[in-house]
Formats: sequence, C-alpha cells, structure tokens
Amino acid sequence: MNKPLSPTTGGGLRQRLVEDMTVRGFSEKTRRYYIRIVAGFAAFLGRSPNTATADDVRRFQVHQSELGMHAPAMNSTVAALRFFFTTTLDRPELSRKLIRIPYPRKLPVVLSPEEVARLLGATTCLKHRAALGVAYGAGLRVAEVASLKVGDIDSERMLICKSLDWASRTVFEPVKTAATRARLTWLSMALVPNFRRCGAVKPRSREAERRRRRA
Repeated sequence: MNKPLSPTTGGGLRQRLVEDMTVRGFSEKTRRYYIRIVAGFAAFLGRSPNTATADDVRRFQVHQSELGMHAPAMNSTVAALRFFFTTTLDRPELSRKLIRIPYPRKLPVVLSPEEVARLLGATTCLKHRAALGVAYGAGLRVAEVASLKVGDIDSERMLICKSLDWASRTVFEPVKTAATRARLTWLSMALVPNFRRCGAVKPRSREAERRRRRA
C-alpha cells in the first residue's frame, strides 16, 4: 500500500498538487487517484518526487511493466504524472518522457432488436421494465439508471437531465424512440406509487400517513 504523500515533502508538494487540481475543478475521485499515483512514484524513488530525473521516469515505467500492470492502468498513471510534472512542478520536459501504451479497444456487445424485445418481454415488474426500457432507449449506463430520480426527467422536452458526480457535469440525453418516450412519461408521472408494488419505495406506516395528512 502506498504511503500518503507528505504535506512537507518538497516544500508542500501535496498541498500544491491538491490546489492545482482543485482550481481546475477535478472531481474528488480524480484528486485522490492522482495523489495516490504521485505517492507511489515517490515511494519508488525513495525521495521527494521533485528531484526526479528522466531516467527515474523511465525506470518507473519499466517497473510497472515488469509488475504486469495493464495498459489502461499504465496510461492512467501517465496522465496523473504528466499533470504533476507539467503543472505542479513546472517541469514539462519530464512529462515528455512518459510513454502511453497503445492497446486494442474492444467494441461493446450490442443486442439486436429481437434480443432487446425478448429482454423487455421477460420482465414482470413495472420497475424493471421501465428501467430497462429507459436505459436502452436513452443509452444510459447501469449506475445512471439506478440513481435516476423524478427530477432528472424533463417530460415536456423528452430529455433526461442527469448530473454526473464523477465528471462534475450534466448530461442532457435525448429520448430517441416512441416506446421509450412512453415509458419516460409513465416514469415521470407514476414513479413513486407504482414502484411501491415492486418494493422500490417502502409504503408509509399508518401513523406516518396520518402525520403527513395533518401537515
């Protein structure tokens, strides 16, 4: 496990790195990841990373390769160290020594229209059918569907307005098919009462219902 990058290492490098990322609007997840990468590089060197040389950078990447690190992980490390060298240390000549590893990208498996129809037809719960239909029709990821709220749905313009915490941005996803538009309209109008039947929302107790009516 990598030791945390000391705030006093190299005159407060960790704090400078955090500030550089914060001012550029990096997400919390990205900030934690970059700090971990720089800490790992410092642990490999055994000294402050602001003393790194071009040969240190080359040896670090050779070390990662010998450990069997996959190309996507090595490229993520390159992105973190490039930011650190170029922005925090103002040593762009080191970032140019970092090598990105090319690798083949596999195309995702795409279901045929017949397979999608069978998948939707196999569902017996309104919650599942609406979730699968909206995911397929609007092209949402699983996590985006799972966190979808009524407020994310603009039923007038037929848009799903989804805020992505990991990217610190909002995606406006148009609904492309008539069937999905119908499901989205139902979802925005009847999400809570119908989902109760599928166990997505706990029904109120009688006492809670009485308190709500009195309020």
